[in-house]
Amino acid sequence: MIDLPSDCNLTVNVVKTRCTLTINNEGTDNTISGAFIDVSGNTLAQVSAGTYTAISSKWCKPCTITYKGGDGIDITTTQTFSYDDSLEFPVWTVEGYSISSWTDSDGNTVSEKTIPTGDATYTAIWTADEATITFVDPSGTEEDVVKTATTDAEIDFTFPEWTPAGYTLSWTDSEGTAITELPDTYPAENTVYTAV
Repeated sequence: MIDLPSDCNLTVNVVKTRCTLTINNEGTDNTISGAFIDVSGNTLAQVSAGTYTAISSKWCKPCTITYKGGDGIDITTTQTFSYDDSLEFPVWTVEGYSISSWTDSDGNTVSEKTIPTGDATYTAIWTADEATITFVDPSGTEEDVVKTATTDAEIDFTFPEWTPAGYTLSWTDSEGTAITELPDTYPAENTVYTAV
């Protein structure tokens, strides 16, 4: 059964063979919507006149949902949410990272099925994507060396030592730029260094 606020009234209207449940809070823009089940317990989207029980209520006046990037990511957008809407999480792209979840201002995880009861702020939780660094010997003399971690993870290794004593080996990136030292952390996605 639906628990109604004290200032609400319930009306059941039969129009031809269809029955609808409408609950209005007079003088405000709040609306409760309900579904129906028949005497056998089946949930019905549309019903004919008969005996039904109102179920699955929700209570929310139109409100504003603010989505924030979080983790130092300066992205913000808003959504106007009404009682019969669904949350629409933004699709944001940050190189090397993916959104793993959303949380409310209390740190609770929320989903697109969450029903806000008023203005709310949801913050994106980001997870670093997998990243690789590959060292390539174009002559084929040495096997490629592949290092795997996640974006911005610390690099705790150096270039492979492939050259005989007395020789110097140089490295270039994918654009042919000479590289003399590795970065401190893994770049996003896949990085290739080629021996020359």
